[in-house]
Amino acid sequence: MNQSPENMTPPTTTGSLETPEASNLFVWNSRFETGIAEVDRQHQHLMEIVNSLGRLFTEESHAESFAKSLAGILNKLTDYAAYHFEFEENLMQRYLPDEAHANTHRLAHAGFSRDMASVLQTLQEENPETVAGKLLGYLSQWLVTHIIGSDLPMARAVLASQSGMSEAEATCHSEYRAPDISTALLDAMNFL
Repeated sequence: MNQSPENMTPPTTTGSLETPEASNLFVWNSRFETGIAEVDRQHQHLMEIVNSLGRLFTEESHAESFAKSLAGILNKLTDYAAYHFEFEENLMQRYLPDEAHANTHRLAHAGFSRDMASVLQTLQEENPETVAGKLLGYLSQWLVTHIIGSDLPMARAVLASQSGMSEAEATCHSEYRAPDISTALLDAMNFL
């Protein structure tokens, strides 16, 4: 695809993912805001998909329906993550010519995509509820750590570049001490 971030269209999804906040495993908070509105919207949507996986455990008791719903959620997640990753990579290509930084980000994206392909394969071989339980833990940690550890620094550098800073200045601007990941993960958890 490789188009400018402003011209990208998210994949279509069927069915609403939004539900009352009390039923969500994760809630969005300001700690996850990158300062780039579209990236934040995409992160919120990814969180909504993870929340739909969490709700699946409480709402679906029939094994066949559970497996079908799980496959649908995983397909939504895979499609939307691919769109989101491409959006971020195009953003970096446009504003951050530093290949080392971009390659690290691309490797994290590729690792996630490989992990999801493996999960989809495992779903064919194992109990869907067992797979979903493991996946929920993995996704919860991955999403929070990726936003805090990778996307926040990337966004800071992009915003610095957009403000007119040189590549070196923008790269320096992106280097900051990330908040404690464990604290961020706990903050995102909805214990209601």
